[in-house]
Amino acid sequence: MNCEQLKKDQKLVEEYIRRMGSDRTNDDIAPIADGVVDPESYLSSALRIAWVLKEPYDEFDENGNPWGGGWNMHDIYFKTTDVYDNIKQNPTLNTMAYTTYGLQNNLSYESLPWIYEDPAVGNSLRSVVHMNISKFPGGKTTPWNKLYSNYEYWRPILLFQLMVYKPQVIIFGNVMDFFAEDLNLDIQYDAGKNLGYAIKDDCIYINAYHPAQISIKKEDYVDNIIHLVREHCILK
Repeated sequence: MNCEQLKKDQKLVEEYIRRMGSDRTNDDIAPIADGVVDPESYLSSALRIAWVLKEPYDEFDENGNPWGGGWNMHDIYFKTTDVYDNIKQNPTLNTMAYTTYGLQNNLSYESLPWIYEDPAVGNSLRSVVHMNISKFPGGKTTPWNKLYSNYEYWRPILLFQLMVYKPQVIIFGNVMDFFAEDLNLDIQYDAGKNLGYAIKDDCIYINAYHPAQISIKKEDYVDNIIHLVREHCILK
């Protein structure tokens, strides 16, 4: 994969998001661009990892409705020298960082450095693809039918993103079912790890809980994903 081409593709993604979102953009809400955070870091990583979640957050108005947007997910990871300074209050990004660093370095949770002690853990998120089904700021909970509607609306961009990024590991925050038919995935289930997964074209697709979930311990969440990838020979 060529870095310059990836940069061009990412600019196309951002332009497509802006154009498709223009019909719903107003003074109160605008789309939030997402995708590959830093092409150079992504391509030089030990594994090309993509996280696919439901929707981004921004602000809420006085009635509790989502508000804001008009920025890029990339901004989260480059506002400070140490990414941890910007994500330490965010359980989603915190868990994503541990999982990403563990995958990239083939380490189980107990062997990982603490995120607040080693900047490399948080900074590992600069090497991922971070994308959401909806590109507009969302609420704290989203009905399944609205998620489906969002997937239908943004489908062309979502499939284009996965095609040009060519990840080797895709971790879905409990949204892989939306993609399964379009990607022709034969989903299997590992009940012991609370994961669904499919392997196709040198990529492992993993359907996990959302990284901010509280159903299982963080260490189990991280290890279940890492061990599944190990089992299927993605990690050596």
